[in-house]
Amino acid sequence: MPTPTPASAARALGCALNQIGWCIRCRTPCQRYGGGGNPLCKDCQREKTVVNGRKKSSAVS
Repeated sequence: MPTPTPASAARALGCALNQIGWCIRCRTPCQRYGGGGNPLCKDCQREKTVVNGRKKSSAVS
């Protein structure tokens, strides 16, 4: 599947175009800025929470 453009990512995520940035892990467009922004896309956030088949603690280290 091709990488979505920032404009199509903004529409899909329901946020403004100026809130879109690139995921720091996989370089997919994601909501990085504004309310609800995160430097990781949803897929990378999910991968980060699972370690060796267990849910990783949500505590920031």
